[in-house]
Amino acid sequence: DDTAIAIADGLAIAGFCFGTNFVPVKKFNMGDGICFQWIMANAILLVGIIVNLCRGSPTFPPLAMAGPIDNACVRSDRARGNAPLCGCIQQVANQTLSRSDQRKAAAFFRDPHRAQEVRTSKRDSDNSFWRRYRNFASQSERLCR
Repeated sequence: DDTAIAIADGLAIAGFCFGTNFVPVKKFNMGDGICFQWIMANAILLVGIIVNLCRGSPTFPPLAMAGPIDNACVRSDRARGNAPLCGCIQQVANQTLSRSDQRKAAAFFRDPHRAQEVRTSKRDSDNSFWRRYRNFASQSERLCR
């Protein structure tokens, strides 16, 4: 998983580069440390930018957008690389579907046949879910263009 690799890379760089920087600094008077903190923060930012560029600038949706629908959408073949569209769809899902409904709908991205099974099901719970899902789909089509 790319996220796990990125986290491991970040921890390795932080541990090696930034964990040892206090040893030579002890030789100098840093005063109240504000200048050192500013330099340190900029160095961390620079390393983060370099690692991001080396990793091909992967998309990273904000946590407010992340959800089961967004994750499934970003990974799907149809919307690959269209994070704004997937984020919009997730926002509509947050307004129209419960979290369990979102997980159930996210499974449709992996297995579209499952949607057909739910749609044609005779169970009351599937029928009520399908009504909510159709409402979600129509609002997504209307709002997320």
